[in-house]
Amino acid sequence: MHLLIPDAPGKLKRFEAAMDSVLNQLRHKDSLDYEIMVLKNLKQLTKRYQAGNIVLRNNIRDSQMAQNLEWLIRKKYPKEKVIVWAASAHISKGAPSAYQLQTQPITWMGSVFTRDTLNNRETYVLGFSSKSGTYRRVFDTKTLKASKPGKNGFETCIVDEYQYMVL
Repeated sequence: MHLLIPDAPGKLKRFEAAMDSVLNQLRHKDSLDYEIMVLKNLKQLTKRYQAGNIVLRNNIRDSQMAQNLEWLIRKKYPKEKVIVWAASAHISKGAPSAYQLQTQPITWMGSVFTRDTLNNRETYVLGFSSKSGTYRRVFDTKTLKASKPGKNGFETCIVDEYQYMVL
C-alpha cells in the first residue's frame, strides 16, 4: 500500500500514538463501546498501512475482523445467532493447514476467532468452492459443469487432504 501523503510514515506513527492515547483514556467507558471499536479499527488500519508485507497486512486486518466479530456477538447482539457472510478463506477454522499459501501463512479471521474455546464450540463454518461439480442458473433449465479452477484461484489453494463436505 502506497500513500501519496508527504511524510506519510511519520504522520501515520503520530496518528497511531494519538489513537493509543485516546483509547487509553476511554478504556473504562462502557457506554462508548461502539466508538472504541471504531477507534481500534482506525488504529489497526494505520498499522496495516505501515506493514512491510502482504502477510503482515492480512494478519492485521483479519485479527481486527475477529475482534469486530467478537464485539458484535458479545456486545451488540449477545442474545442472537449471528451469520457472517465472507470469503471462505477469511472464515475458515484452521485455515493455515487448509491453504497452500506462501511460506509464511496468513492467520485468517476464522482461525483467530476460534482460538477461544467457546467461540470454537459455537461456530459453524460453511465455505463455498467451485473446484468441481455442476450448477444451474435460476431461470435456466440447463445444468452446466463447473469450469476448471484458475491457476491462482481459491480452489487451487486448498490442500486436497482438507476435510470438507461435498454437497
